Parts: sequence; structure tokens; C-alpha cells
Amino acid sequence: MDLNKNHSTRTVLKFWGRRNVTALNAHYAASKLYAKKHYLVGIPAVVLASFVGTSVFASLSQEISPFIKIVVSCCSALAAILAGVQTFLNYSQKSEKHRLIASKYSSMGREIEQLLTNTDEQLAKKQEEIDILRKKIDLIAQEAPILPKGLYENAYNKNHENKF
Repeated sequence: MDLNKNHSTRTVLKFWGRRNVTALNAHYAASKLYAKKHYLVGIPAVVLASFVGTSVFASLSQEISPFIKIVVSCCSALAAILAGVQTFLNYSQKSEKHRLIASKYSSMGREIEQLLTNTDEQLAKKQEEIDILRKKIDLIAQEAPILPKGLYENAYNKNHENKF
């Protein structure tokens, strides 16, 4: 939708509201995706490290076969690799950043909804408040991390299936 001076303030606010909902849903989806990836890498790393630690202590009291030593060594290496990948990719921090941005978009959505309770005449008198809101939304968009491929499009499609 191209917005120009021919559109009412109410129409512009509804448009902002729809884009806002799309962005917050996309960032919540990104937060969930990165949290899931954090656990998919982190849990195996913890399990393998625990297995290796237990195996090392068990081997102190008895002689173990070379095959078991190789398996434990491979598990140790894999646990170290997974821990390194988890640290390098920093999924938990990415998840938190997207969650925070989604929360900010949610707050902006409430402000838009509150403004839309006004009559058109009242909205015409609130241009300064609306300009401040636009600047807040712009700041959130500037500080938002980049979304993984396809998440915004998915959120856009879901949001445009449901009219509000």
C-alpha cells in the first residue's frame, strides 16, 4: 500500500499496525528458532561431556579396551566441537535480541491501538503524538537484528490472511 497525503490518519495508523504485527510476529518466530537451535546444539554437548567425564572416572579404577577409549575420545572431541559451535553461533543471544525487539513492537502496537480509539477529529489534533510514534517505530526497526530468510514473508502472509 502506498501511503500519501490522500490517506486519512486512521488509514495510516492501521497500515502501521499491520506492519507492526508482521514485524513482531517475525521477530518472535526468530527468537523461537534461535532458542530451538541453542538447545539442539547445547543439549548434545552437555550429554556428551557428561558421558566423557563419567567414562574417564570409571576408567581410573579398571583397564578399558582400546575401542572404548576411541569412542570416549570421539565423544570428547564432538562435545568440544559442539560447545565451540554453540559459543561461536551464540544462538541464545540472538534469541534474546529478537525477543526484545518483538516486545518493543508489541508495545508500539498497543500505542497504535490506543490511538485508533480516537475519532478522526481527535486524531487530527494528535499529529505530534503520531510523529513521535513513527520515530519510535523507526528506531526499533533500526536496532532490530536481521531476520533469518523467510520469517518476515511467513509472518506477512499469516498477517494478511487475517484482517483486523
